[in-house]
Amino acid sequence: MAAPRVAMRNIKECLRLKFEAGLSHEKIARALQLSKGVVSKYIAAARVAGLDWPALVAMDEAALAAALFAPTSTNKPRGERVLPDVLSIHRELRRKGVTLQRMRLGIPSCVTKPVATYAAAAPQSHLPAASAGA
Repeated sequence: MAAPRVAMRNIKECLRLKFEAGLSHEKIARALQLSKGVVSKYIAAARVAGLDWPALVAMDEAALAAALFAPTSTNKPRGERVLPDVLSIHRELRRKGVTLQRMRLGIPSCVTKPVATYAAAAPQSHLPAASAGA
């Protein structure tokens, strides 16, 4: 379940304590009974939005909410992404020995043994030399 949203009054007070009073995040969190992470989140959002204390004083709660929670489009639009061919993936996964991990790595299903093992890669110097007279 998601945590309830912090009241806009508390967000504005948080920003006031940081920008006007210059308190640390820990002191602000203790004063407002919020976590330090929540305090950091709102202060970072205000800095990204380019807000300072004189601008915050002039804003009402609705304008502050619009400035802090403005939708940012960092994702590519849906048309620019290449969508996977789900039917061919499903068909391939039904074959014996095929897993998603093998498909992503490009390992064919006919390869069942690991390509390199420790025994093959380990130095053989610790083994006793074979006697010629045996």
